[in-house]
Amino acid sequence: MAACISSNSYGGVNRNKHGFAAGLEQRGHEVTFVFNDSHGMAAHQFVFPITLCGRLLFSRKRPDWIIARSFDGVFCALACKVFRLSTRTILHNHGWEEYVYEVERSLPAGTEIVPQTTWKAKLARFPLLRLMLWACTICMSGTFAEIVWIEKRYPQYRDKLRFVPNGVKVREYPFWERQTKWPLNFLSVGWFSWKKNIEYTLDVFNKVHQKFPEATIYLIGTGIHGVPAQVSQRKMEDCVFNMGDEPFEAMKTWFCRCPFLISSSRYEGGHSLAIVEAMSYGAIVFASSIPATTEFVHDKRNGVVLDGNNVGGDAEKMLPYITDKNGSLELRRQAFATAMRNRWERQQQRLTKIIETPRAC
Repeated sequence: MAACISSNSYGGVNRNKHGFAAGLEQRGHEVTFVFNDSHGMAAHQFVFPITLCGRLLFSRKRPDWIIARSFDGVFCALACKVFRLSTRTILHNHGWEEYVYEVERSLPAGTEIVPQTTWKAKLARFPLLRLMLWACTICMSGTFAEIVWIEKRYPQYRDKLRFVPNGVKVREYPFWERQTKWPLNFLSVGWFSWKKNIEYTLDVFNKVHQKFPEATIYLIGTGIHGVPAQVSQRKMEDCVFNMGDEPFEAMKTWFCRCPFLISSSRYEGGHSLAIVEAMSYGAIVFASSIPATTEFVHDKRNGVVLDGNNVGGDAEKMLPYITDKNGSLELRRQAFATAMRNRWERQQQRLTKIIETPRAC
């Protein structure tokens, strides 16, 4: 499993890879991680695919499969085709970059786009990603929406596409269903980018806070230490707590502290791990109506789907679920049931089915 990220990254890519690796190892497969912890030129995103290919070609024991993010495995896939190696490759699509660019271009005028798609991406990353799609054995995506987009744009690769979403750890019961008190603690997971749209989360929460002064929100995974400028500008220092990055094992504490989660994402490359994990604790999820999320979060059934463009309206939509504990119980139970249908064991079986299928795949 290869990705041009740090091995100690707390992001979804790293969590996803370890989640799938655990299932493969339980089935008796041997898994090796290849990350990029070097600095300088060797850490460059365009150098990693070359060094990974060199590692493949000069290895005494070549892997049966390489599962690589984006175009990280492009030269490995090409080498396997050219030299007819037995190694097969999976393009693990955590967000199709051309699709991301379409979403980026559709944003309202004046939107601060950080990070913004660069000319290097359009001239180099996009072609390399297409080349990887052509050369790989399987393209594995985490959302149906992404598969539909790729299939429409590149129908000739339809047979390569597989749906394998993120998973969640199995729990015996929804934590928040059994609690006698629900503190007005909200959780937001993600860094300050146009995709995660944390600023909108702050604006909606500010409206809620005006109704419930005791409400607080914790920001996790922002990558920022101290009080972000976005919080200071809104004068919300007394109710917004920025916790920066947190390791995987620490997230349980936050899901047990916060019975509510807000996700205002404009784009997700897979089913949000933060959302599905919050649901596994029986938290009420307030989430924007993007395709990746509405594939498994259904309004007023197992969560609350927000408009994403109406701060006042979205805050009003949240209020009944904050104040009515008994009326929210069924929503929490259904959230838990949804999460358990998306448990890691089930998603791991999807992947093992792919790699254990005869070469005809």
